[in-house]
Amino acid sequence: MFFLVFISIALILGDGLYNFVKILAITIRSVHLRMQGKALKTGTNQQNKPTDELHRNETFMKDNILIWMACIGYSFFSIISVIAIPRMFPEMRWYYVVIAYLFAPALGFCNAYGAGLTDMNMAYNYGKDTLFVLAAWARKDSGVVAGLVGCGLIKSIVSISADLMQDFKSGHLTFTSPVF
Repeated sequence: MFFLVFISIALILGDGLYNFVKILAITIRSVHLRMQGKALKTGTNQQNKPTDELHRNETFMKDNILIWMACIGYSFFSIISVIAIPRMFPEMRWYYVVIAYLFAPALGFCNAYGAGLTDMNMAYNYGKDTLFVLAAWARKDSGVVAGLVGCGLIKSIVSISADLMQDFKSGHLTFTSPVF
């Protein structure tokens, strides 16, 4: 029965990674076309949507966080973690923390996507996978501590994405902005 858990994690992770790559490709294409001065055909017709849905979308999209501010904040706290975590836990090498912070956005996207579809937070399962990978990578002397610290690190980073998705869903349904 234990293997069934990993099959479900793999399905949600695979679906999330597929959508992550798809959205990344569409975004890159959109930016490229915008830089060339061409308009992108979205395929959705705003005229066919009810006014309630148009008002809901307008209210929801009214406020936003600047992408450069989010990137600077993520980079700043990543650097602090890369310095602080190996000092607190010598078994957790600095490059383990860097790898965790590099994979965390993709896992966070997959977790947010899964939480949006199913209302389940899979961060604990992603943390368990990280535990196994880091423990095997660090080997027998420091594997247990490195695996546990890496599990907590990934779990805390990825868990926030599901919480934010719930806030976004609530904000969209209640005609409020998710930012403020």
